[in-house]
Amino acid sequence: MVPVYLVNLGYPASYAALGVFLIVLGNVVLNLLLTLYEGLVGRRRFLVIYSMLMAAAGIILLFSTDFMLISVALFIGGISVTGTETGPFQSVEVGVIPRLVKNPGRALGVHNLLGYLFSSLGALSLSLLPRLLPDAEARLIYVLYVATAALHFVIYRGLDIDGGNVNPRLTGVFLNRDI
Repeated sequence: MVPVYLVNLGYPASYAALGVFLIVLGNVVLNLLLTLYEGLVGRRRFLVIYSMLMAAAGIILLFSTDFMLISVALFIGGISVTGTETGPFQSVEVGVIPRLVKNPGRALGVHNLLGYLFSSLGALSLSLLPRLLPDAEARLIYVLYVATAALHFVIYRGLDIDGGNVNPRLTGVFLNRDI
């Protein structure tokens, strides 16, 4: 999506390639920051900060055509270049899920299922939205991106992931035996 979006804005292919590079570099840097400062900041705060960065990136991508601002957004946005969940959120989520629920194998399976389901819906929307709403432009995708970031923010603010306790609100979802 990002390379096509940049080319549609009138940037050359080399800028599109640079955009993908900035996404990958940003994901690496965010993961390194998590690794280095997790004990100091806490996983929950990192997830909340990452969701705010994701929202900021979406807003920049939604309203700006300036390549410098777009570059910042691509770097901080935690965007996936492969359509799979590989950014900084996954690093924390996969490490935390076993401590939040009674049946971690099932929970990780549901996590992966939902991740791939929404990734697939995102990929499908990239091809359907321009056909269904031809005048809406690609920016509509970034509206959904900001909405997703807001949802992440609300969910992560409500989780107790640094204490390592089983969250009673989640136990009813995972009553079956561990896979």
